[in-house]
Amino acid sequence: MDQPKAPPPLILLVEDDPGIRRLCDRALRAWGLRTEAATGPEQALPLLNRLTPDLVLWGLPLATADGLELLRRLEDCLDAPPMVVAASHDERDEALRLLAGGAYALLDKPLDNLELLRHTVNRGLEWRTLRQQRYRYHARLQQDVDARTAELRDLSQHLEHAREEEKRRIAKELHDELGMTLTALFMDLNWLREKLRDADEPVTCRLTSMHTLLEGAVKTSRRIIRDLRPSVLDNLGLIAALEWQAVEFNARYRIPCRVEHRGDDNGLSDTTRITLFRIFQEALTNVARHAGAKEIRAALTLTHGRAALSVHDDGSGFDPARVSPASHGLLGMRERLHQCGGKLTIESAPGRGTRLCAALPLQPQEVPA
Repeated sequence: MDQPKAPPPLILLVEDDPGIRRLCDRALRAWGLRTEAATGPEQALPLLNRLTPDLVLWGLPLATADGLELLRRLEDCLDAPPMVVAASHDERDEALRLLAGGAYALLDKPLDNLELLRHTVNRGLEWRTLRQQRYRYHARLQQDVDARTAELRDLSQHLEHAREEEKRRIAKELHDELGMTLTALFMDLNWLREKLRDADEPVTCRLTSMHTLLEGAVKTSRRIIRDLRPSVLDNLGLIAALEWQAVEFNARYRIPCRVEHRGDDNGLSDTTRITLFRIFQEALTNVARHAGAKEIRAALTLTHGRAALSVHDDGSGFDPARVSPASHGLLGMRERLHQCGGKLTIESAPGRGTRLCAALPLQPQEVPA
C-alpha cells in the first residue's frame, strides 16, 4: 500500500508591503511551496503556535525587539524552522543583529532577485531537513542508550541481589559446618590438655600452640562470617547492625564512631536494610582509607516514608566535583541507591571534612507507624 504523499513545505511570509508580499507569495507557490502570510508581529507570533512552518521569511521594516522575540519563539521549538530576514539598506544594522541572534540568512529588499530568493529558501529547507534527521537520529540514539542503561541497571540489581544471597549462604554454611567443626576440635583439644596435664614439656608446649592456633582460627572464621553477612542485621535489625559496625570500626581503627537514630526499623525490607548497611560500611571504609578523621557521627532517620542515613567525619575532605570516575566506592553507593529509587549526596571541601547522605523512599509496608 502506497504511503500518503507528504504536503509541500510551508513558508510563513511576514511582510507589510502588499506588492512585495504578492510577489513572494506568487513565486513561492510557483515553486510548489505552500504559504501563509502575515502583515506584522501581531499576526505572525500567534501563527507560530497554530502552524508548523518549515521556514519563516521575515520582510518587515521591523523593530529589532520584534525579530528577536520571534527568534526566541523559534529557538524554544525543538524542531525550529529557519528564519530568513529581508531588509532594506536602512535596516541593515537591525538585520545584522538578527543574524547574530540566530537568523539563517539575510536578503536585500525589494526581493526582486527571485533566483537568489529561491536558492536561499531551498538551502534553508535543506538545512531544516538535515537538522530534522539529526534530531531523529539523536532521539533514536537516546532511546537505545536509555534502553541499554535500563538493561544494565536490571542486570546490576540482579547481580547485587545474587551476591548478597551468596554471601548469606556462605556465611550460614561457615557458621553451621566450619563453626561446629572448630567447636568440636576445641572441646577435644581441651580434653587432651586435661588428660595430659602432667605430660612432658614438649607435649604441653605443642598442645598450647595448637590451642592458640585453633583459637585464632575461630576468631578468623567469626570475622569472615560477620563480614559476609552479620547475623545481627538479620536477627536484631538495621539500627543494631549500624551500632555494632560502629563498635567494630572503633576497635579496628581507633576512630570513635557515634550512631544516632530516629524512627522504628521493625518493618524495613531486607533490601532496604542491606542497602543502608552496605553504604554505611563503605562510608566507614572510605573514611579509614582517605580522610584521616578523628571522629565520625552517623544518623539514621526513618520517617514519613523515607529513610535517610548520614555519615559525617571531621577529616581532610575533598572536592566532590573532582572525584575520579574510577572511584568505585562512591559509584557503587550511588548505584545501590539508584536501584532502590534513592539518591546519594556528598558535601565536602578540602580541610572541612565530609558529609555523606543516602536517602531512599520506603514502600508503604515499610513506613514507620
